[in-house]
Amino acid sequence: VVAPQESYGPTDTARLRQFVQRGGTLVVMSDDNRTNRLLDELDVETRIDGRQLRDERENYRSPALPVVTETLEHPYTEDVDGLMLNYGTALNVTADSQAFGSTWEGQYLINSSGFGYIDRNGNETLDGNEVLRERPVATLEPAGQGEVLVVSDASVVTNAMLDRSGNQRFVQNLAGTH
Repeated sequence: VVAPQESYGPTDTARLRQFVQRGGTLVVMSDDNRTNRLLDELDVETRIDGRQLRDERENYRSPALPVVTETLEHPYTEDVDGLMLNYGTALNVTADSQAFGSTWEGQYLINSSGFGYIDRNGNETLDGNEVLRERPVATLEPAGQGEVLVVSDASVVTNAMLDRSGNQRFVQNLAGTH
């Protein structure tokens, strides 16, 4: 599911849920927080923030093009030296997952550097109320017998971005493991 432009209807959502429940891996790539409705209907706890992720230090020519290098050891991230984002945002885990003593069973696969921040007011400048810290940009959650991988930027898989070695390797790893 790459950059969905409209909501999935009940029939399509049920098919996706069934695919995952039976052991499939569903990849959802989007920077648009409207995709959160689909994530909710799939019973995963990762949510897309939707505001731009910027990084003043770890970037390609501009803070608007963060290069994320903090990866968890996993087959999907093997030999990924950096993922370059173009319309990146951060991912969050819903508050409900922390309620009632439950714990989130997912993994943060890829994070921004410690210099990443959410541009809350959209002025393309680091302001006093914007906090520098690692931000998750790819998560993996179990769902039934399968899993849902959420990536906070669909442009990672566009032709223009696939010439970046980390992006290319990430996509190869995803395809190669399936």
